[in-house]
Amino acid sequence: MNKTFNDIIELKKHSIHLQNIAFKSIEPKKSGPLTVTLSDEIEYEGCKKGVVVFVLKSQMESDPEAIYDLAIDVKVSLMYSIKDKEITQEEIDELFRKNSNAILNRTPVYDYLSLLISQITSAFGKPPLVFYRTANNN
Repeated sequence: MNKTFNDIIELKKHSIHLQNIAFKSIEPKKSGPLTVTLSDEIEYEGCKKGVVVFVLKSQMESDPEAIYDLAIDVKVSLMYSIKDKEITQEEIDELFRKNSNAILNRTPVYDYLSLLISQITSAFGKPPLVFYRTANNN
């Protein structure tokens, strides 16, 4: 029988720390509809002593032209315990790497990013941009 992530590892508390914000407001050259998207990169930093760490790097993109140059990096640390005592450290690392999207969806990191983005984009008198996102629909 193949065990699932939940059979092997129990996630507990989490913490989210802002690492970096790079922001620039750009005045559009022409008016009209824009498509604004965010792209994410999840970096697995490792795990030891019951804590796993990921860095989520989010970059805003818009088409046909940029209205903001915005990049936000956050570090997500999660406490965990091992249910299956026969698993090796290499197998634990592989489980965290393979399941990073699902793991981050169990935290409010995407809500945190949406709030930050709306606050940053509205700081200069423009309407805030609000995103509903998960690791699977970023």
